[in-house]
Amino acid sequence: MMITDSSCVLSAVRLSYFIEEKYKYEKTSARSRIAQSHLRQNTGDQLSKQLLELLDKKPRAALAEVSKLIDKDPSNADLWELAGRAHHKLGDFISAEKNFDKALSLHANHRKSLYSKAGLFYAQERFDEAEIFARQAISSLNPTHALPVKLLLANILHKQKKYTESIACFEELIAIEPKKWSYRNHLALIYQELALFDKMHEAYSQAKKLTNHNPLPYFNHIVSSHYDPATTAQIIKERCTEWQRVFKPLLPIERASALNKAKNKKIRIGMISDGFRSHPVGMMISIGLSHVVPSEIEFYAYSTTAISDQITQRIQRITEKWTQVEELSDTELNMMIREDEIDILFDLNGYNSNSRMQTLRLQPAPVMIKWVGGLISSTGLEGMDYLLSDTIETPLDVDNLYTEKLIRLPVDYICYDPPGYLPLVSSLPSEKMVTSLLAALIMRQKSAMNYCRNGLFY
Repeated sequence: MMITDSSCVLSAVRLSYFIEEKYKYEKTSARSRIAQSHLRQNTGDQLSKQLLELLDKKPRAALAEVSKLIDKDPSNADLWELAGRAHHKLGDFISAEKNFDKALSLHANHRKSLYSKAGLFYAQERFDEAEIFARQAISSLNPTHALPVKLLLANILHKQKKYTESIACFEELIAIEPKKWSYRNHLALIYQELALFDKMHEAYSQAKKLTNHNPLPYFNHIVSSHYDPATTAQIIKERCTEWQRVFKPLLPIERASALNKAKNKKIRIGMISDGFRSHPVGMMISIGLSHVVPSEIEFYAYSTTAISDQITQRIQRITEKWTQVEELSDTELNMMIREDEIDILFDLNGYNSNSRMQTLRLQPAPVMIKWVGGLISSTGLEGMDYLLSDTIETPLDVDNLYTEKLIRLPVDYICYDPPGYLPLVSSLPSEKMVTSLLAALIMRQKSAMNYCRNGLFY
């Protein structure tokens, strides 16, 4: 659940208690020091847990708490690493790197700091530096402690398009942990980029067999299947329903019903997406939503990402309520949407990044519609009532490939808003060249006529 202000205060009280217990150690008698060392270890574990929980939800508050602890224990590499992670979450990459370096100056092989610093380089797309640092970290750690860094290295190599090396890394990880589905899931993504579709499907099939708690390889397989020319629309439709047979909902499915049925009420529309930003979704919805009459409709946005930019702010101005739901469970998000009394819920994610299909499966709104955002096929989702489209996206003879009822808009199903940095539309460069050339020829002809008149030609 989201940490409230009161829980932050409670966390701070608990942290103070842990600090006091930790520093009582110095005043204890020799006889009790053995018992106190156990208490210190347990206290440290609890303290780390408290800080990590705070770091996830409230990084600024976590940074304030860990800074107090550093003042009392400046030689603690764990605390400097936590401070670095807080800075990273807050987008202060320079301070994050300084904190990781401080931790490593105190403990050269501090594995959390080695991983976090390599991860910082990765997040900044400093892939060459990330690769060098990750390889050095792996060589300095024992094989067990090096596994997370090895996985990060495999991802770094993928980003660098060093496919052969990345595949070799993942195969090494699979040999060490053969039951970990995520390795095969990532292998499948690499094979997709290489257009090795048979290997891609095989890797996804293996990943799906190894997981019964996370549908991500099922979702990725649906999206990746669109890149394989041999995969038919019917097969994709079947894959959209496959995961629902494997992953049963935690709660009984009970369709939400409208509590307010007054004829003159504002229609409350909810939207779930990780694309409320400089992203195809943001560019395809913001201008259209801005023309909706606010006296008739109000928008509730549920953002599944913390990324924010000028398009985010533009959409926020349109919405009645804006909520970041990245950290909410499917059950918690389902309850929030119901409590918000959403009349019509639009999914703007599909099976793409930060998909909330498991929330949508609980049918948290009276009417649910698929619109832009991973709109590449039917969702196949039980309870998804409609799919908003047009005759180009969904020609008139494809209705049988969709589990939703298709709503075809007359011209286009989006209102694309070009990025603000694009230049103004003007005539083609070729037209400008022709115009300039003609102007030059005319000027030259006029000059020649003047020379003739003045007897300058012999």
